Formats: sequence, structure tokens, C-alpha cells
Amino acid sequence: MSENRALVEKGVLGKEVEFFMNSDVGRYLQDRILNEKIAAIEGLSQCDPFKPEDVQKWQNQMRLADHMTSWLQQAVHDGLNAINVLESRE
Repeated sequence: MSENRALVEKGVLGKEVEFFMNSDVGRYLQDRILNEKIAAIEGLSQCDPFKPEDVQKWQNQMRLADHMTSWLQQAVHDGLNAINVLESRE
């Protein structure tokens, strides 16, 4: 696959993710991710700090929420970068 084709595909994916994030389903998932993070913070603040498995459970829930947000943002960011590279070559 040519470098330009790879950049176009990355740019298209980024735009698709951006469009998805602005859709009803995307906003729903963003709300769910935020609620999961809030629940994890509350759970972490209320759990017994001397029970490592409880602390780890809430930390893992928070990490998952952070990762999901990061993956989506990274796809949009990578797509925009790819588009900028393509435009600079014109």
C-alpha cells in the first residue's frame, strides 16, 4: 500500500470517528464513559483501602474509561494529522 493511500485511509477513519462522536450514539457512549468514570471515582473514594482487590477494581474501571476516550480522540487526531500531511503535499 502506498504512503498516500495509508494517509487517506487514516484521514477517512479519523473523519468517520469524528462524525460518529457527534452522532446520537457517539454522544450516548461519551455519556456512558463519563458515568463509568464518575462511578469509579466514587467507588474508589468509598472502598476499603486495605482491600487491594477493591482498589484495583475501581482503578481498572477508571482506566478502561480513560482508554476508550483516548482511543477515540487518538483516531480523530491521527486522521487530522494525515489530512494535513496530504494537504501539504499538494
